[in-house]
Amino acid sequence: MYVPRYSADEEEVENKIKDCTQKDLISVIIPVYNCEDYLDACLSSIAKQTYKNFEAICVNDGSTDQSEKILKKYERKDKRFKVINQKNRGAGAARNKGFEYSSGKYLLFLDSDDIFDCDMLRKMLQKAKVTNSEIVVCRSQRIHEDDTLEEVPWTIRENYLPEKDIFTIYDFNSYAFQMFVGWAWDKLINRNLVIREKLRFQELRSTNDAFFTFIALIKAKSISILNDKLVQHRVRENSLSVTREKDPTCFITAIEQIRAYLVKTNLFDLVEQSFFNWCLSFSLWHLYTISNAKREDIKNKILKTSIKKVLDKDPSYYYSKCEIKIFSHFLLEKPCVSILVPNYNNEKYLRECIESIINQSLFSIEIILLNDGSTDSSIKIMNEYKKRDKRIRVVDKENTGYGNTMNVGLQLARGEYIGIVESDDFVSKDMYDYLYRIAVNNDCEIVKADFYRFKENEDGLYDLEYNQLDKSDTYYSKVINPSENLETFKFIMNTWSGIYKSSYLKSYNILHNETPGASFQDNGFFFQTFINCERAYFVKRPFYMNRRDNENSSVYDQSKVYAFNTEYEFIEKILQSDTKYSKFFGAFWLKKFHNYVFNYQRIAREFRAEFLDRIREEFEIARNNQTLDTSMFSYEEMRTLILLMDNKEKFVQKYDK
Repeated sequence: MYVPRYSADEEEVENKIKDCTQKDLISVIIPVYNCEDYLDACLSSIAKQTYKNFEAICVNDGSTDQSEKILKKYERKDKRFKVINQKNRGAGAARNKGFEYSSGKYLLFLDSDDIFDCDMLRKMLQKAKVTNSEIVVCRSQRIHEDDTLEEVPWTIRENYLPEKDIFTIYDFNSYAFQMFVGWAWDKLINRNLVIREKLRFQELRSTNDAFFTFIALIKAKSISILNDKLVQHRVRENSLSVTREKDPTCFITAIEQIRAYLVKTNLFDLVEQSFFNWCLSFSLWHLYTISNAKREDIKNKILKTSIKKVLDKDPSYYYSKCEIKIFSHFLLEKPCVSILVPNYNNEKYLRECIESIINQSLFSIEIILLNDGSTDSSIKIMNEYKKRDKRIRVVDKENTGYGNTMNVGLQLARGEYIGIVESDDFVSKDMYDYLYRIAVNNDCEIVKADFYRFKENEDGLYDLEYNQLDKSDTYYSKVINPSENLETFKFIMNTWSGIYKSSYLKSYNILHNETPGASFQDNGFFFQTFINCERAYFVKRPFYMNRRDNENSSVYDQSKVYAFNTEYEFIEKILQSDTKYSKFFGAFWLKKFHNYVFNYQRIAREFRAEFLDRIREEFEIARNNQTLDTSMFSYEEMRTLILLMDNKEKFVQKYDK
């Protein structure tokens, strides 16, 4: 059905506005359940409406708090308010009961903890009358527990709106389920539509308004929007979470009934793509916002319903490449990201680390806990978490060092991407979701982000130091080829503040150096990932928390004098293995220089003279055979290098701290 753009002249519009003035009865239907803290504000905002001809039908759904008392107060002082009591059956049943008692030409189904603009009824009715719309949708704001307001422009998707004032499903069938949200409280609905289509709310514990709302939108002969923000919709996360935890699969029932109705009425083909995309997004929202324990219930039920048909479509069918990947990975038990946690005697910090990973918003992950022969209680802690979370795998092996331990994890990982978290560090909740979405949307081999270094004070608070990968702000938020942008090799060298595409690592056989007992084996991994990468993305936002007060960290092991030397011999052999890597020797010598100076100041004083002689010899040999590439050194770095090579005493005087 095509509805032409409204073209009435101003006089006709004015007549319609006058015609609706206090003439048409609006039924405001409000289900109420244990809402004593917010109910008075809600009812007061309705009582103060500038449009006076309404009835407020309040259905008390078996409240056990003071809600009924508040309702009765309004019923006594304002005859427009009617209170109906029923045993607790849920908001859907309460709305249906309220509709049975209503008589208005127009209907508003409002929530009992929301607040409404005093002009809401007048403005929405006026829009309905002037445009002859069966549904009018207004804009809204969110109100949080602390009474702060949040803008929510996504409740009406402007980019999907037809270029006309009045429209129907036929004008936006590709986005029928994306244009508006499937709740009822921001929509004025003509009673004739509800009666004609025999619409009722589903009597579910949650998601009980989706069927009613979407079918009403699809069957409406005319829809218009009102850009005024007329509702402050209260967000009570704890209340919603508790309800959904009791029955996490209600949304599946709603989806199934909507699909069945569309098939029965021969409308499914018209909205099929929009419907499947909504199934995908709606299912993911529920998976993101439910506990780990309940996700299995959701998955098992989805696999028994038509929702699993989402997997039958080509990925290009979906509006979000990332969403279909996350959903399919979850249902097929192929993790989006494998997170490797190498550990040696870090029982003190291990729980904090694991907690930060199991609570990631990206739920389609596997967690591989790698115990490298710890002699403390680490393995006990790991096994404890394994029993709690089926996504966790524990590898208990003899002590072979960091490099071998990481390689074991890399070989076991099944994820599309791989992340690394050191067992004394932790990560913010949205790290892997954020980085994975960037990786998928940009087809990246590497995505890395800024990070914090921190130390813990005696009072338990953290001293944070923000570490920016790209101090020039040149390479953030775009796809970069490191081999064509050698300045990226100057970034802080770490392997854990990002994710790596598994297929990329395997195609170049990228592994850690396995020198027993050595440290700093992430240097070689860093070089391998950068010299082969064509699509890297850097994020100017910190997610990773890198601890700097763990006395057992290899950074503080002053006896490991030549660990860096061993690692850079490993890197040099890789660069010498293929002439295509020759362009990276400038970066190699720069990083080697910086890490040698760092190591000189790190190791115990009794080893410094010997170490200094060793590195001076390495640089001197390279200078003599003309392999010392200083093309990436700054002026100050060259001065320090010359000091190291040609004036040992002054170098010691400056750096022996």
